[in-house]
Amino acid sequence: MAQDAQLRDKVGVVTVYSDPRLPRLLVVKVRRAQWDTVSADNRIKLAEDWLAVWRHNVPEGIVAVLDVANDHTVINYDGAGHAMLEDTH
Repeated sequence: MAQDAQLRDKVGVVTVYSDPRLPRLLVVKVRRAQWDTVSADNRIKLAEDWLAVWRHNVPEGIVAVLDVANDHTVINYDGAGHAMLEDTH
């Protein structure tokens, strides 16, 4: 994901990693200024797709989408895996 030029350039994905101490967790860090230029519908779709792919590979996996500048959450997921934009401004 982080190597995908389109995600880096258009969406602002900076880094993606799993924490060895928390193997279910996938962390996606984005540049908030770029992230916010993408339509809300597209950001939600991307976040839900990331969770679906992660859960396909890691049963009961969880995804954190964070602002790279301050580690604030930019996406929240409900219990069913639906993404919601988090306003951290």
